[in-house]
Amino acid sequence: MTRKLALTKRNKSIAIIGGGICGLSSAYYLTKAGFKVSVFEKNKSLGGLLSTFSPCKKIKLEKFYHHIFLSDKEAINLFKELEIESNLIPRQSKVGFLKDGKFYDFNKSIDFLSLPFLNLGSKIRFAFAGISLKFLPEILIRNLTAKKILIYAMGKKNYRVIWEPLLKGKFGRFKSDISAAWIVYRFKKRSGTRKNGREILLYPTASFQILIDALGKKIGKKNIFTGFPIKKIEEKDDGYIINNKKYDILISTVAETDFKEIFGKSNIKDIEYLGAICPVFFFKKPLTKYYWTNVLDGLPFSGIIEHTNLIKNVNYKSSIVYLSHYLQKSDPLFKMNDNDLESYYLSHLKKIFPKINKNLKGFKIYRVSNAQPIIKKGFKKPPITVNNKLYVTSMAHTYPFDRGINYAVREGKNIATKIIKAHS
Repeated sequence: MTRKLALTKRNKSIAIIGGGICGLSSAYYLTKAGFKVSVFEKNKSLGGLLSTFSPCKKIKLEKFYHHIFLSDKEAINLFKELEIESNLIPRQSKVGFLKDGKFYDFNKSIDFLSLPFLNLGSKIRFAFAGISLKFLPEILIRNLTAKKILIYAMGKKNYRVIWEPLLKGKFGRFKSDISAAWIVYRFKKRSGTRKNGREILLYPTASFQILIDALGKKIGKKNIFTGFPIKKIEEKDDGYIINNKKYDILISTVAETDFKEIFGKSNIKDIEYLGAICPVFFFKKPLTKYYWTNVLDGLPFSGIIEHTNLIKNVNYKSSIVYLSHYLQKSDPLFKMNDNDLESYYLSHLKKIFPKINKNLKGFKIYRVSNAQPIIKKGFKKPPITVNNKLYVTSMAHTYPFDRGINYAVREGKNIATKIIKAHS
């Protein structure tokens, strides 16, 4: 009797809203466990923020910059499970600061000690705080702001010169409200990313499309519906109706506001998100020697990410540069057309690189309305299980860590594990 019941429950059908890495990971683990899964993705391609485009023939590139850290065990293990780990290549990263129009190395201890815009006392406080902050547990800091703990640990000078511009670049007017847990757990995450004093990042041989394709193959093409925006979900006592088909279990991996818009009334808590505009520029020659430049100069973008300074084995036929720009969804920039946005961002890049127009080959503009949850002090991780047939996860569920590939995999696997336990 018990065996028959288990088999019956494994036959339950599951609808997953969102074909990003979280949704695909959840679908993969549930399919592996024997459940019937259907993945619905509103866009024409899978991957969500990890989705790709073709900058040139037979080459794929992410629409939004990505990499994996050495400490990202969930993502690395997924590559191993899918037998594609040989494609995940260690790459040495070079990081810099842009301050007052000048670039400064930020890779070794000697680089930090050489920074001219911090005095010796500030540098010592920065170094000790960087070591000590990562040991703080979330429960002690959840009701503090990042601003407060950074000033307390590093001093006002470090905060004003480095952290305030970076927090403003990431969160805009919310910079003073952000939880201390958010920044402290970034320190924790970065603590295991260095070898011999240099930061090592992981990136596939060509692109993360290999991960998307491998997951899609395991789930099965017939179980994935792309270009399929769900406009309505009808709830029944024993499941949900989507496109005239009944499902026993529903998983949402999209932003809470998007899900509530589809689902109608819900007890799911609203979480604020910032959007992002990600310009991708193609240049004849590199702009800098860095993979990642932290911008401290009050420009609209907080980061210059020069992809081809990290990925040197792929012939993109260009130097590829992303700009990191988070902003509120109501910002007028979201309504600008691509050509106007190109002019806008180039006008700011010209302040750093006066002859940039002669170097330019082309550009792409990508937008996303829900790119970064605003994690304010006192934030509590939302529940995953709303009831025994509805499971909800999102970028906010990665708290206290920041969202990213690793935590998307972790949350997808976490939901799958809960369902397997509840229905086995």
